Amino acid sequence: MEVFPPPRRVAGRLARRVFVQASQVLERVALSACGTVAVSPSVAADIQERFGFEGSVQIIPNGVAPRLDLRPDSSESTTVEDPLRVIWVGTTAYKKGLDLAIAACQAARAAGQNLHLTVVGLATSRLTFSPGSDSTWVSWLGPLQPSEVDSLLGTHDVLLMPTRYEACSMVVLEALAAGLPVIGSGVIGWQVRECGEVVVGESAYAYAEALGRMGDAERRRKMGLLAVQRARDFSWDAAVVKYVGLLNEMLERYNGKGSSRGRRGVESRMQRHWWMRRGSR
Repeated sequence: MEVFPPPRRVAGRLARRVFVQASQVLERVALSACGTVAVSPSVAADIQERFGFEGSVQIIPNGVAPRLDLRPDSSESTTVEDPLRVIWVGTTAYKKGLDLAIAACQAARAAGQNLHLTVVGLATSRLTFSPGSDSTWVSWLGPLQPSEVDSLLGTHDVLLMPTRYEACSMVVLEALAAGLPVIGSGVIGWQVRECGEVVVGESAYAYAEALGRMGDAERRRKMGLLAVQRARDFSWDAAVVKYVGLLNEMLERYNGKGSSRGRRGVESRMQRHWWMRRGSR
């Protein structure tokens, strides 16, 4: 279910084939477990279609902690002359669609839009620009700590994610929690909904047009408010309740007794884990 860049050499094609086959074996073994959890409807559908899996798949999305330091109102913090501040986050360029992101920004700039792209997660890229062309509108920040990414989201206008594959993108959830509109591919459409723009297909010009529409500060402001509300649908508290319910169901089904003491112990340990995780962010 992962997406790999097209291999250029015979050795690369062979390595990819071995990796895919090994992954399939591990995935089939995993499906023999007492319960199966997917983080998104698309992953659940992939499991059922790829492996002919007829068992139930519980969908429990990832969660995101609410942001207390919401980004300032973009309509007040920017002017018409200011560039649109676009951010891309990822460590695998092809999978996350960095080539499409850069091509879309180039097309938008060619159409007269003033924008700046911040690339987080990669210090350099194999993507090249035409000789003599201006590439100063791209900043390469390399790998950053989660807290640093959180701070960056609050200083940008749009998250650009033309990703080719996602399960449940934490970057998208964190952007929504920060009140940031998202322009992304169809694979994250179920997360984004009305909080940005979903582009079907891999047309850099379609993404460029979406960037052009995001130049309207008032439109971004309204989408930002919707984004914060949408992020509230993804909470760790809700995830904990679903995981505990699934574990309780398995305990009752396979232990036969379903000890309430055992269930309370499982629930207590999971709640401590999630609260510690929330507190560390």
